[in-house]
Amino acid sequence: MKISIAHSPDSDDAFMFYGLARGGVDTGDLEVSHVLADIEQALARLGEPHHLAGIGVLYVALNRISMIDATVLFCAAVAVMFILLWWVFQRLTPAAFTVGVACVAMLWTIGLYGAAGRSLNMVTSAMPTVILVVGVAQMIHILLFAARQPQPDERRARAIAVIGHMLPPCLLTIATSAFGFAALAGSPLPAVRDLGVFTAAGLLCCFALSLLGSAFVLASPRREPRPGNRGWLPRVALRLGAVGIRRPGRTLAVAGAAVLIAGTAGTRVAVDSFTLEYLSPDHPVRRDSALIEDRLAPYVPMEFLLRPAAGLARAELLKAIERWQRAGERLPDIGWSRSPVDDVHSGVALEPRVDASGALRVTFSVRMQSANSVDRTMRALVSAAQMPQGTVVEPAGYLPLYVRMVEQIVASQISGFALAFVAVFGAIALAFRSAAIAALALPSNLLPLLVVFGAMGAAGIRLDAATATIAAVVLGLLVDDTVHLLYCLRTELDRSAQEADTGAALRATLGSAGRAIVATTLVMTLGFSVFAFSEIRSLVYFGLLVALAMATGLLADLVLLPALIMLRRRPC
Repeated sequence: MKISIAHSPDSDDAFMFYGLARGGVDTGDLEVSHVLADIEQALARLGEPHHLAGIGVLYVALNRISMIDATVLFCAAVAVMFILLWWVFQRLTPAAFTVGVACVAMLWTIGLYGAAGRSLNMVTSAMPTVILVVGVAQMIHILLFAARQPQPDERRARAIAVIGHMLPPCLLTIATSAFGFAALAGSPLPAVRDLGVFTAAGLLCCFALSLLGSAFVLASPRREPRPGNRGWLPRVALRLGAVGIRRPGRTLAVAGAAVLIAGTAGTRVAVDSFTLEYLSPDHPVRRDSALIEDRLAPYVPMEFLLRPAAGLARAELLKAIERWQRAGERLPDIGWSRSPVDDVHSGVALEPRVDASGALRVTFSVRMQSANSVDRTMRALVSAAQMPQGTVVEPAGYLPLYVRMVEQIVASQISGFALAFVAVFGAIALAFRSAAIAALALPSNLLPLLVVFGAMGAAGIRLDAATATIAAVVLGLLVDDTVHLLYCLRTELDRSAQEADTGAALRATLGSAGRAIVATTLVMTLGFSVFAFSEIRSLVYFGLLVALAMATGLLADLVLLPALIMLRRRPC
């Protein structure tokens, strides 16, 4: 790495140094971290106060925090879920085994992730908690169903019967969740692709381990949740369901109003990314960045390559570049500039700033800013470049990639959601052998998504690299309780042969499956709420938005879905 003085301010007691190092897509986070560690050691030996800022410094800080948050928040989620499960199951042993099985699945996934040469970052740090939450939800449905069944002497036959009954809905729910995450594999953002691929693999591991764990728990009556369907959880399900059953028309009217309000607020969601704002305002990296920009000068390099026309006189080109530098330095948020003109004035040869193709490099320093602001600044500088005819001005370096990230975020959101939508509801239609059933599941799963985007618009939360996964992730998680409700309803109708009395079948379904549906929603909501304690703001938003979607999804499943079923009358 080469360190050079690129700017000398007027102040006698402060200097700005710039590090020039190999960069690009092949430069790993670990390599950058080692380079920064060497710089910090060298500065420490000087014994003078110093401040570090820059894109590399920022990303290393974010990755360090991500590693810490992934560990601390996961442990917090484990503790919260263990206490909640102990209360739901009314026994310690099934709660411990349920959390243990989910933790094993998470460790397997992280091991696979590490074996692939990946390291956790601010996007993928959510993966351990996602695996934990989904794994716990799987076993809740199986074990609470077992708790409603008789206690025969033959434990093995009972365990086989319980798992055999719950296998189809659990397989379908894990498939839809895995499809939701796997849809992110088409994202142009590597971190988003990793989140989708490895989380989908982890969910499949969750499914296998949850079946094995459930079989072990069901082998002894002392390991099972306390029998029966007691407590306020099923009562909550019945009371909410009664609203949709008794007043389906009013329920749809309220849902329509919610769609209108959330959709209107959702139009205000801005697509932008400002990586520095992921950190809290009092974080040292953010404070140092502000200090350097305010006291010295903007420091982020914005690179341009100039490709002169054939036969163009060098003197004419250099004069045009110098005029561009002076014009650019007068623009807002622009600091210093460097070009071959400065090399000539200082007696340095021109060749170091000319590449093999004959292109010349011109650099302006800009403030750390959002991707959209960078795009505006870049366009302003290109417009200010009054070059000789035939000269091509091309933005280069990291910042053009940063700008294109916004386009990739939109592409990730659209393609990921579209693939997840087709895969999830296609799987439901195939599993139930009915397109009508899949259509019934649509409103109760799309409404929470609209609420999430409405909340983002109302709160001014950007759609960025972290929140770009929201739609596909939420859809994959929301559909689980919908599937269990529809499967239980079909079973109830087949058992009672009372297809004409849809309301009675719905009440019986809510009374039996309601405890598990409310419990899994509590687990997911509280599990993702732990992200509120993250030091990275984007993870805070991600966790709270997913928790909001889960809570809204519960209302949609227990109120809106029964209302739709009552209006259709023949749901299965």
